[in-house]
Amino acid sequence: MKSSVHTAAVFLTAFSPKECIGCESPLDDPDQSMCRACAMSLPLAMGVSLALERMLRARFDCQDAMAYLKFSEGGLVQRLLHQVKYKGGKELAFRMGMQFALAEKRKRGAWCGQKVLVPVPLHPKKLKIRGFNQSEWIAMGMAEVMGCPLDLELLYRAQESGSQTKLDSASRTKNAADQYACSRSAEREVAYILVDDMITTGATLEACAGALRRAGAECLSIRGLACDLDI
Repeated sequence: MKSSVHTAAVFLTAFSPKECIGCESPLDDPDQSMCRACAMSLPLAMGVSLALERMLRARFDCQDAMAYLKFSEGGLVQRLLHQVKYKGGKELAFRMGMQFALAEKRKRGAWCGQKVLVPVPLHPKKLKIRGFNQSEWIAMGMAEVMGCPLDLELLYRAQESGSQTKLDSASRTKNAADQYACSRSAEREVAYILVDDMITTGATLEACAGALRRAGAECLSIRGLACDLDI
């Protein structure tokens, strides 16, 4: 079922930290997650879209791909993602999704045609432990800006094989293969936008894209909140 999220902000219940997640300085505004200096210093990845597209297209067919932030080990983006994933940062994920969409809108303009956002799903066991899907909340923020629906039921994770954080590219690909499936046929006239929090090797996105293609999706784009600097 597709759902509009134009009023999603009303339902936000997570609270942001009282210290900046970047420099740990006190925050004047309790609704913020980082100070202005750290927010302004976030390393953007909008300029590496072509390199990201080449990397992903070597694995699977996609119309285009874009990431918002550049990831580096021990850097500010890693701390931001840790806050989102492991400290209940739903509100932060939503806001970063909005910022990502606003940045893309400034760079490329508003999306045209029939678009549907599909977040990379978590396995129900992991979802129960974490309490929320960070990719879903990022996608909700993007949908708020772009005015397009989410489909939270089309793609699901059929198997759980543990974290891929410390796996190399070949191991990630093997680990992700056949873990995702679709609950029904995709709509051929819809352009699906697959949303993930972090793009590293592309193994997870390749597995998700394969499931969507098997379900009949013909047009597929990729958006990641962050991508690895090595691409």
